[in-house]
Amino acid sequence: FSTAGKLVPVRNDELLNLLGMVTQNGQGLELATCLVFGRCLRIPGGDADALRVGQRLPMVGRLDLIAELSKLDGCPLDRDKLRAWVLNARKANEKRNAIIHSGWLGDPATGEFRGALAKGARLEPSWGSRELREAISALHEAATQAVDLLGRSSGPPPREEGETEE
Repeated sequence: FSTAGKLVPVRNDELLNLLGMVTQNGQGLELATCLVFGRCLRIPGGDADALRVGQRLPMVGRLDLIAELSKLDGCPLDRDKLRAWVLNARKANEKRNAIIHSGWLGDPATGEFRGALAKGARLEPSWGSRELREAISALHEAATQAVDLLGRSSGPPPREEGETEE
């Protein structure tokens, strides 16, 4: 957090953990989107080439092209599932962008979280654990759907530090 150019220590471990999970799951969705994009283009050379080519485009551009490729005959993936995935991936990415690209504010006296500056420089104090967890779940779900589209097995849902599988 910062106030008037002054760095304020953050003492909210839960918030930092959740923001880290948003970042981590957002990166997972980016990677999965590159792989889906590579499959749609039938890029030879496997995952490494699909990632190299896919990362040349911003996420929104990649999703736009995947949506267009899903309309073409000969699309190598199930077109209906692909279109549904693109919609979910867009929504998850919008949540991620709203969180990651906002200015997070803390109380200079305590370092505690106060809110986030959203578009129009308004304070959004309602972004709490619940909203961050919803974004984490949406990102993980979209990445998992991408992996499933590719016919691969997906991993377990995201867990917070110290949390164990049931």
